[in-house]
Amino acid sequence: MQEILQYRLAEKTHLLLKHSSKQSSTPTSTMGDWCTEILLEVMQLLLTWLMEVVKVKESEVSKMIDEVLGCFDLCVQLLNQSNASQDGQSTSVIVERSSQCLILMLQLYATCSNQNNRKREIYFTETHLNYLINALKTQNAQMLSQALANMSSTIGQ
Repeated sequence: MQEILQYRLAEKTHLLLKHSSKQSSTPTSTMGDWCTEILLEVMQLLLTWLMEVVKVKESEVSKMIDEVLGCFDLCVQLLNQSNASQDGQSTSVIVERSSQCLILMLQLYATCSNQNNRKREIYFTETHLNYLINALKTQNAQMLSQALANMSSTIGQ
């Protein structure tokens, strides 16, 4: 935990994701989808880790939680850009990871106990609602395919 805090991983991931989002919206983008995919994977890992840590040590990771929750709108923007894009394979990975990050952010937000009467906020508009619904659909489809894969490997044994 100390290394993650020391290297300011959440803050740097947030800044890189913001830069990546801006770059990918320009026609002469030098930062490819591969970079966005990796950043979303890092964000997803951070969110998963924070979900466990926040239950015990929320005050110690408070700044990191704020940084990570600050990426909510960026994930929605990436989903919006991906829907407008025609690139199939990399776009589906970005949609999948952005959707997972949105779900994890909402779970983290709900898990935070708001110690010291400090209120955290996630701002979303009516347009975000469609992305959240699609994110839940994506997550449900992934869970179903994983369950089927597990069942088929169990049956095959």
